[in-house]
Amino acid sequence: MTDFKHSIFSCCNDIGLTLITCCAPSIIAGKNAEHVGDNCLIYGCIGGTLTGVYLRAMTREKIRKKYMIQGSLCKDLLCHMFCFHCALIQEALLIRSNEKVNANVELINMQIVRS
Repeated sequence: MTDFKHSIFSCCNDIGLTLITCCAPSIIAGKNAEHVGDNCLIYGCIGGTLTGVYLRAMTREKIRKKYMIQGSLCKDLLCHMFCFHCALIQEALLIRSNEKVNANVELINMQIVRS
């Protein structure tokens, strides 16, 4: 088990992502949910409600399990209750960094097959 690559307070590392999350957190919540196979529209729309806190925490739990990150649903709930902008950004940064790694691996595999 590992930790998140970016700390919960590394929100300002990507200014564009930070601005989108602060102005329209439902977009990022929906995209994070979509990454783990949930409906982007439903999670994005419900994300701003009290039920949304639980749904965002569940999405965070799925992201943690997908990337084998230690933690608990209780901690995920606390993150999304008290610092949800930072939690959404942390999750999105993790997803982006892993997508870049996967894209590079696919590119290398394509080059090997062509050789």
